[in-house]
Amino acid sequence: MTKLSQEDKVAVNIAKQLAKASPSNKISWKKFRELMSAEGYEVETDKNYTERIRYYVRKYKYENEMLESVANEIGELYQARRETQKANAELNKLKRAAADDLSVIDALFQAVRYIRMPKPVKAHIKQKRASQYTAVITPSDWHTGLIVEDMKHDTQIKRVKEYAKAAVKYLKLFNVTSVKVVDLGDIIENTYLHIPTSTATSQFNTSKQFAAYIELFLEFLQILSLDFTVEFKGIIAGNHDRLSKKDETLTGDSFSYIATKTVAQIIKAWNNPNITCDLSDYNIDYINFKEFTHELVFIHGDKEKGSGEAVIRKYMSILDKPVNYIVKGHTHSFKVETESHGRKIFTSGTLNDANDYARGLGYYSTGSQMLLLCNEHTVTAVDIELGGFK
Repeated sequence: MTKLSQEDKVAVNIAKQLAKASPSNKISWKKFRELMSAEGYEVETDKNYTERIRYYVRKYKYENEMLESVANEIGELYQARRETQKANAELNKLKRAAADDLSVIDALFQAVRYIRMPKPVKAHIKQKRASQYTAVITPSDWHTGLIVEDMKHDTQIKRVKEYAKAAVKYLKLFNVTSVKVVDLGDIIENTYLHIPTSTATSQFNTSKQFAAYIELFLEFLQILSLDFTVEFKGIIAGNHDRLSKKDETLTGDSFSYIATKTVAQIIKAWNNPNITCDLSDYNIDYINFKEFTHELVFIHGDKEKGSGEAVIRKYMSILDKPVNYIVKGHTHSFKVETESHGRKIFTSGTLNDANDYARGLGYYSTGSQMLLLCNEHTVTAVDIELGGFK
């Protein structure tokens, strides 16, 4: 093996360090010349010279010490290489996430195609004298597809029908003829939320959960439309309605939004005079409208921190107007909180009994749902207990 001169040893050392530090593992011959000059050697990096140095780099495997003249330059190149590696890692992460999202979207598309829509029912509602009351019905936290011990989707179906039946019976006592419907979110359990926990507690996959929710919600509207005129106001995004993991979900990306648009289109196709859709007040994170003189704000509740008064102030600031009532879900337990100046926060229960996770947090609630009875003086929250239906 040819013995290298001191100059060639320096050249090989510099070439190796430049290649090692480069993001592309290539030698920058311009920097090579500058660093050789710093070591006292003036060289011409023509083709013959560069090929000879490359040959020596491959041939001679001895360890080289970092030359003082290249230390700063190499540090900068290492930093550039590290940034490139991090960028590539993020790109690969995005590619994997995109593949996952495409799988979800494809499954969702297949599920929507095969939703079994209930046949439209056109019931003629006799006009009664003007009622002093209206109602807002607030389905909340159905978690379609969730398994709680022996309770599965057939229990959810039974409870939704009982919810509708109880709402009709109660509101007839007050001669109510028109209702609005706002879903407070967490429409599905979502197998993608906490893998593998959510997968283990789900009866079927996420796309089927979505399809089952749409079918059940449409049937719910149909039942109400037999006795009232029904105005659909939208479905708020719950934390279980995310399309991907918490830190990867884009703002507004939610199964709830897709469900809102799906239900709206189906209502339009039904052409049922007793069911209408008004999304003019719809924001995926909240819905705000007025009943009589009362400003109501409907939210899911997972993004709210602090006291009830702080939550009310938050939405007064967002909307730039007074707010009388906050209506929310999320915590799975019916509650009425009274704040300053008679303002109230109503919290709905969930369709399901408490699962192991909820019990671990100290919640032992049974299934219940809520409706709001409104007149010119006040808004009253009514809790409809459903725990007895298994």
